[in-house]
Amino acid sequence: MMRWANPLRVLGRPLLLGCNALRARWLEWPKLSRIVLMLLFALAYAPHLWQVTYMLNRGFYFGEVLAQIVVAFLVVLLPLLILPVRVWLLVEGLVLLLFPLELTSWLTLREPLSYSVYCAVRRTTFHEASSQLMAFLIPAVLFVGLMVAYFVLTFRHAPRGFALRWRQRLVGLAIFAVLFVATPILAVRPVVNGDGLLYWAYHYREAYRHLSMATFPLDVVSHTMRYQEEMRAAEAVFAMRGQPPMEDLQKPTDTVPTLGILVIGETSRACNWSLAGYARDTNPRLSKRSDLHFFTDVYSGANNTINAVPMLLSTATPEAKDRWMHEPFVTEVLAAAGYRVTWVTLQGEGEVWLSALLKSCDSKHIVTSTVFDASPMDGTLIRYVDEFLSENEGRNALLVLHTMGGHFQYTDRYPVQEAHFQPEMSRDYKRWLRMLNSGMREELVNSFDNTVRYTDKVLDSVIRRLESAHRSAFMLYVADHGENLYDAPDVGVLHASAKPSHYEAHVPYLVWLSPEYRRRHPERDATLLAHRASRVQSTCTFHTLLGLAGVRYAGYDAQQSLVDTAFRPATMRPVLGNGGEVVTEPPYPTDGTCACGAR
Repeated sequence: MMRWANPLRVLGRPLLLGCNALRARWLEWPKLSRIVLMLLFALAYAPHLWQVTYMLNRGFYFGEVLAQIVVAFLVVLLPLLILPVRVWLLVEGLVLLLFPLELTSWLTLREPLSYSVYCAVRRTTFHEASSQLMAFLIPAVLFVGLMVAYFVLTFRHAPRGFALRWRQRLVGLAIFAVLFVATPILAVRPVVNGDGLLYWAYHYREAYRHLSMATFPLDVVSHTMRYQEEMRAAEAVFAMRGQPPMEDLQKPTDTVPTLGILVIGETSRACNWSLAGYARDTNPRLSKRSDLHFFTDVYSGANNTINAVPMLLSTATPEAKDRWMHEPFVTEVLAAAGYRVTWVTLQGEGEVWLSALLKSCDSKHIVTSTVFDASPMDGTLIRYVDEFLSENEGRNALLVLHTMGGHFQYTDRYPVQEAHFQPEMSRDYKRWLRMLNSGMREELVNSFDNTVRYTDKVLDSVIRRLESAHRSAFMLYVADHGENLYDAPDVGVLHASAKPSHYEAHVPYLVWLSPEYRRRHPERDATLLAHRASRVQSTCTFHTLLGLAGVRYAGYDAQQSLVDTAFRPATMRPVLGNGGEVVTEPPYPTDGTCACGAR
């Protein structure tokens, strides 16, 4: 025992003296300064309480929660070992300015900031950002008020010129280093029959990685570095991509030209389409059509636009989301086969994959609004359908319409006269005074259902114009992903959650064929009819479009084409989750909230 006495005394005595010295200097400050300092520290630590509360509510192991609390304290206090108190508080204030990134995920999805949500924030448009902000105006105003108070108190009452002595800093850094190394051990759940050192080494590494990724602002820094790296890599691939090979390309053999329209829906879920069995009449026009093929059991490949849309237009899948970098988009294949391709979007053109895709388009229209106006409604796309029909007499052509669909704010997506279900979300300034919460579910659902009815009207208008052209034509509609509407206690609102729910994955999918098309290709019509109730993943869209257009090449997979008799229903339908992880197919709800029922 005596061997340990001297080392403990050597380490303990300076630490005790240092603590006494700090306490003496602390008591020298005015009482107001001490109160202000404690208040500012509480504000700097407050963001970490969201993570701790989340872990407690989700039943995390107690050691994991304790480790998160300790790491959060270390992250907040570490700069104090290097900087004077006043500068430390200013640095913490600047760090707090990043918290709205985290807050976006907490308020909408009730979960920590994931990489996918971070990407969505980085790539969002002004109108999407303002809509999200206004949905949580009260927290936004409170945050601004707290930040103003934070900096005012820092400048007026924080002690000036106080910094730890160099010995205190060295001892503190040593203690912090030990804690940083030792704390992940708390997060490792002990087991009776573990694999000894190997078990602890593996789970220690995982705990260390999780604590680093889950702690603000380390998660923001990590996401930023990953985002920049991926953007550089994507841009490098884009610069070298050129024209991907399309071996054994077979052009259409039909002597009569075909017109095709692909409508990419934004944020719509099959659970709220009456065509899928929803009790409300959200498809009053399309439901009257007997020439429509609606597929009731279709899952998206991802629960966010950034990843889901490339999976519709290329051979990319949840397991291989970047396959578009090396293989062609459907527009490139069709263009090479002689189709004239037109792209019209309400969502801008900032994505790297879209830049690659647009190179194959004969014409493009990026439909935007002024800074202070809401995004144009989907009905504005109809005039481009008229132009498409008039410009493509006697030739094969494809029109792609990328809509705004049911993207939040819902009431910005349809005219006031189309507000069939009431009460809807407020359209005037009052909506900015209410924060989204589960108590608003009736208004949210009504407004969302109104977006579905408006989509129904727009799609019916597209079909009517194709009908009046008396051409061999088809229209395919598919939503990129679904939406959460506080459907269950553990389900938040909007989309892009870390673990995709059924409501985010289950999407509407339909194909319409003109009478002229059906007469020329009755086998395709019959095949679509046979597959209406099949298990489908929307990643089949690439192959289905080629099948409808009568185009083949070496990359065409008949087993994934809904118009091919070789089609095979999907056995497993994984969904690409946030952070790039592939999540097992979300199960159907058993509480009746999806009329399609469990399959």
